[in-house]
Amino acid sequence: MAAEPTQVNCDPPKHDRIRQVAGRFLNARRFVALEPDIRQLAHQALDALEGRIEIDLVADLVYEFPARVLFLLMGIAAEDAPRIKRWADYRLLITFGDLSPEEQRRGAEDMVAYWRYCVDLVADRRCRPRDDYASFLIEHRADVEPHLTDNEITSLVFGLLLAGHETTTNLSANALLALLGHRPSWEAICREPSLIPGAIEEVLRTASSVVCWRRRTREATVVQGVTIPAGANVLLALGSANYDERLFPEPDRFDIRRGNAREHLSFGKGTHFCLGAPLARLELKVLLEEVTQRFPALTLADGQHVEYIRTIAFRGPKRLMARLR
Repeated sequence: MAAEPTQVNCDPPKHDRIRQVAGRFLNARRFVALEPDIRQLAHQALDALEGRIEIDLVADLVYEFPARVLFLLMGIAAEDAPRIKRWADYRLLITFGDLSPEEQRRGAEDMVAYWRYCVDLVADRRCRPRDDYASFLIEHRADVEPHLTDNEITSLVFGLLLAGHETTTNLSANALLALLGHRPSWEAICREPSLIPGAIEEVLRTASSVVCWRRRTREATVVQGVTIPAGANVLLALGSANYDERLFPEPDRFDIRRGNAREHLSFGKGTHFCLGAPLARLELKVLLEEVTQRFPALTLADGQHVEYIRTIAFRGPKRLMARLR
């Protein structure tokens, strides 16, 4: 057994067959039902910050929070968060980063451990089903033809245990950096929490955690006068599209009241639109509501140089120092 393409990296008809089952579990109704639990996780994360003066918003707040939310869907114990985050970091860097040979070796070893963890999880759910993602896939595997295989189910779990939190960790850090770096916007959402959903869309437009993605053309096409042959590998610059001045006037201006900010491409478009988009929006909404209420005087530490993770597709700060009061 080995991981195989299942969603973002495969095309119809296989993609549609798999998404038909996965989408019945990963949907807005289920995500909304999780909001009280998500809010409780946010409270716990913020409780741990009380009494401190300076914190790293990445390590101390947004690094594990999205993983713990995802674990609610996956039926995974909270204590597994550190190693799953480490595995996910390496998988991201192996695929899109620039690692030394030694780092590649360590990353490959972690990927094997990560895959075996997913194999064991699926095997456990076959014997002891729960109300979680893997159990749902197993229960409904025969709802499509051909039926979902064990390897496809394991690959879906393997994929979600990365995509379901790594992107949201980076998005949350990008949001805090953007909003705290533009003080009028931060103060506005502190006064008027109703502005938070719009602020999230503007963050997604200007500071997406996924700035580009790989695709292959099905047929020859012409884009702005450039001919792209069929079967060509293409790197789509989603971040650039989100700054298209023909759609977003004054695209470099950060405006949490921008009327059409939601027209960004940060969650993709069409066949591969992100199934987890409603959950990412909900997590960040809850987090910002709780942070602005608890620590409205939060400020970025002076004089820091923000270093970003080194990958071609994913973007987020490695560290983000801030003062609570």
